[in-house]
Amino acid sequence: QVRALIENSPDEWRTFFLTAGLTGMRLGELLAMRWKNVDWKAGCYNVRERLYERLFDTPKSESSLRAVDLAASALAALKAHRAEQNRVKLMLGPDYEDADLVFCQPGGKPITNPRSIRKVLQKVLVAAGCPSIRIHDLRHSYASALIVQGAHPRYIQKQLGHASISITMDVYGHLFPEMGQEMAQKIETHFFGAV
Repeated sequence: QVRALIENSPDEWRTFFLTAGLTGMRLGELLAMRWKNVDWKAGCYNVRERLYERLFDTPKSESSLRAVDLAASALAALKAHRAEQNRVKLMLGPDYEDADLVFCQPGGKPITNPRSIRKVLQKVLVAAGCPSIRIHDLRHSYASALIVQGAHPRYIQKQLGHASISITMDVYGHLFPEMGQEMAQKIETHFFGAV
């Protein structure tokens, strides 16, 4: 469904939804992304602020200040997005309000109306044949995918910017596989060798 969402996104929104789906960043963090905080060499984005109620602010907790790993496809999409943004800047010249934002209105201003993004998302979901979701649900999809791929809970906590591992486990603990008999057998083998 995430792939269908990305494939059906209009060009101007594709990188936004791809980044949301591959990072689990909060909406306010995505809207406050600045190019200066992209670490191309390390392949990560350094979350330093959020856009909340039309104002740029520090994230909601100390742990929200973090380096979020970016997949190769996200980095490639961001590079292409930046090239297109630079083309628009040249075209608009002094009319472009450059705040170094990764995701912004066509003239460079911040996107301060999240409802406009929700409208785009709902249209894309219909086109993709996906159920209706909120943008925040992409964060949950990302966390669920990390769990399925066997990511350590501490890594998930770091990527999502949770203040504690208990928050991560309270929200996503039910998704971790039950080990039961499999773990009991592994412990037996560890102590006594193959039986």
